[in-house]
Amino acid sequence: MDRDIVVFLLIASILSLFYTGIKHKNDKNYIPSVFKIKFMTVLSGSMQPNIEVGDLVVIKPVIPKKIRKGDVVTYRLTNDIFITHRVIEVIDDNEEYLFVTKGDANNIEDNEKINSSQLIGKVFLVIPKGGI
Repeated sequence: MDRDIVVFLLIASILSLFYTGIKHKNDKNYIPSVFKIKFMTVLSGSMQPNIEVGDLVVIKPVIPKKIRKGDVVTYRLTNDIFITHRVIEVIDDNEEYLFVTKGDANNIEDNEKINSSQLIGKVFLVIPKGGI
């Protein structure tokens, strides 16, 4: 019985990945996900050496007030530009959270503070070369 459940979940996950892959090809603003877990490929070297170009980052939803300095988050900069950088400061302005971020390989922090509505989530797994 347990084996049937595992096989069912595996098949459901694979079908969901195919569906989200096809949907992403047709809509570049759509982020592939399975059970609210999102998958994105790193396209720049701003997080080297910790996260390399071609790595797959696995992102889980997060409540903004649970984000801490040092967490790696992915956020939407514009409709079709996503950034994965480290939080270097959390600003709590009456429960309205802003985040100052910086790429590990960058010398300076990012120009804009990130607000909660831009957050995609927190990176909880990096799969080396998994996005190639």
